[in-house]
Amino acid sequence: MRAQVRLAAGRHGAGAARPILARRGCLRVAAQYSASMNLDGIIVLQDPAEIPADPADIPPEALINIDVWAALQGVKKTTVEANRSRHNARRGTPQARAGDMPGEDTVLGRVPFWRMSTFREWQASKPGKGAGAGRPKGTGGKYSPRAPRTLQLPGSCPHCEETIRRKDLPEDAKTRSRRSLELPALCPHCRREIRGEDLMAKAST
Repeated sequence: MRAQVRLAAGRHGAGAARPILARRGCLRVAAQYSASMNLDGIIVLQDPAEIPADPADIPPEALINIDVWAALQGVKKTTVEANRSRHNARRGTPQARAGDMPGEDTVLGRVPFWRMSTFREWQASKPGKGAGAGRPKGTGGKYSPRAPRTLQLPGSCPHCEETIRRKDLPEDAKTRSRRSLELPALCPHCRREIRGEDLMAKAST
């Protein structure tokens, strides 16, 4: 629903003005709305069907509800509601993350609303959307293998190529079930440090 909000004087006088929502020729008095919100002339979008073909045409001061937010984001309303609940719970804590959904700008009745400018700022700040976020350009779809964390025993040292067996290792060597050596570790033969990257480099030659 796209509604134009204007303030109208109530029966209690001009000091108790109440906003009125105009919807398809009908007037709906929102008695719980506060005149102090200064909503005169602000567009309120509540129905995704009223989103213009180009969302850039929506004024930055326009207010949108969760339905419109979800439509603009391209997800289900339930997804936005779940994200909002989760992100509200960790806002202001060490668990807060970049890209968390911001808190609402205002509440009309019991319905939360956000300014369109708030949505755009959030969209631009999401990981992978802004500058310096996401994967480096040109690396999409490429598989980057993780360096191994252990050397299977018996195994070959990538430096001296000597075979390393469990009996060659010192007693304080970190092993897993006596079948693998945790990396980084020193080769008992050449005394050079063995890292996962060294094994990868050796395998690629």
